[in-house]
Parts: sequence; C-alpha cells; structure tokens
Amino acid sequence: AQLLRYSLKVEKEHVTLKDDIQYIKTYLDIQALRYGTRFSYALDIQDSTMDCEIPKLILQPIIENSFEHGDSDEALHIDIQSNQMNDELHIQIQDNGKGIDVTDLDSINQMLASEDNLSDHLGLYNVHRRIQLEYGTQYGLRLTSPLSKGLIVEIVLPYVKRG
Repeated sequence: AQLLRYSLKVEKEHVTLKDDIQYIKTYLDIQALRYGTRFSYALDIQDSTMDCEIPKLILQPIIENSFEHGDSDEALHIDIQSNQMNDELHIQIQDNGKGIDVTDLDSINQMLASEDNLSDHLGLYNVHRRIQLEYGTQYGLRLTSPLSKGLIVEIVLPYVKRG
C-alpha cells in the first residue's frame, strides 16, 4: 500500500533523496521476502545528501533492471550509495549480476546518447531522458560493467538541497 500511495502522489514531481530511499527500502524489503536468501541489499547514503531534491521514482526502474537482467549463479546483491562531488549528487546502484559485455554496454551507452530509443532498455532511457531534459546533458546515467561482472549505474544530478 505504501508503494502505491507514493507512486500515485501526482502533486510532487520532486522529492528528497530521503523520501525516495524510504520508498526503495520498502520495494527492496518486498523483494527480499520474495527471493529469500537469493537476494540482499545494502544502503550507504551520505547524510549530507538526504535532503537533496531529485526527480521522483528515478531509482526504482534501475533497481528493477537488476532483478530482470542481473541473473547469475550466485545470490543477487544490490548496493546503493550516494555522495556529493563538488556541485553534483552522485547516486550509484551496483549489482553483482552477470554484467554486460563491452559490445552491449557500448550499445546501451549509444542508445542513452541518442534522442530515439529503439532498444528494450526503456526504463534506463526514460530515466536518463527525464534527467537530461530537466537539468541538461551534463547530467544523467553513466553505466559501467567492470570485467563483465555486475553492473554499475551512476545517476548524476545537480546537488540541490531542499529548504
């Protein structure tokens, strides 16, 4: 019920990182019940970033991709971190899934750089475009897959504190 109420609150296009993390924790706790010992997560959210304003519901589609595409032989683990770097907010979502080979990663990054999405990566594309349309092309998603093991999606936003 909490997830539905949060997602349906139309009056707010922006929330604090703290609010979105509360939503994500509820979502991840439900997934933990569903997957049991085959899933775990960790949060490392810097206190100084909790009151930062972010577009609502930009974390959930990325985390959902970890469940959809991150299948591997070991239990899925997702790490979510935030920090401030100069005048930017960096939110990093990392999983230990199967990763993406270099060719596919290049293809996804090219898709993110284009204005037309003809791929299956609708969630990533929509989040990236929402960020860039609102804040400019220097912001958005950055994807890496170290040694084709797991995926790191970094969300880069301007560092704007609410209040």
